[in-house]
Amino acid sequence: MSIKNIPLLIIPFLLAGCINLNGDFNLNLKFAVSIHPLYTDKEITSEPRLLGDWQQEDSNGNDFRFEKGDKDSYKISIIEDGKTAASFESYALKLDNKLYLDISPTALDTNGCPTNPLFLSTHIFAKITAIEPNLQIQLLLIIPDSLEKDPNFPRHETVDSYIVLTASTKELQSFIKAHADDKEVFGDSLIFRRLKSYKEDNCNDQ
Repeated sequence: MSIKNIPLLIIPFLLAGCINLNGDFNLNLKFAVSIHPLYTDKEITSEPRLLGDWQQEDSNGNDFRFEKGDKDSYKISIIEDGKTAASFESYALKLDNKLYLDISPTALDTNGCPTNPLFLSTHIFAKITAIEPNLQIQLLLIIPDSLEKDPNFPRHETVDSYIVLTASTKELQSFIKAHADDKEVFGDSLIFRRLKSYKEDNCNDQ
């Protein structure tokens, strides 16, 4: 299965353990989360063009909202039927002049699904390949067995259908920079069209 065929809304439920990957998603793939962030203070950057409401291509109407968060962070919300279904804290960062996101869940409406400890304290990584005219994001999320067995793959533990990256931020950065254009690491782009733009000084007032 191509990552672009997975709706963005499904990702937090996968991380929360609410979807059984041994069913329809039994594809010899594992979902990667990291204990450590991809950034230090010196890599964090600002990208105001991200601010606004977006809609995923071929979605069922769920919106993807990017707002300014506390300090240097961004708040990402997935809006379903007018309500926030999931929210994330994110930092934009640059490595070798390429733009990435480090995303951590902050809230999830799981409709009573128990929350998996992986969901509470982990990071997922994404590369932004374009913002205009459409936002294009490639997630480091689905890891094939062949890549996991590569001796140069970062330190990690395998827990059921998840790869928990335990490598340090420095090690993670080295791996990401070395594989920035590797399609086995970053899959097909998720594409979003802009619905609304926010200005950085008033985006939290919408």
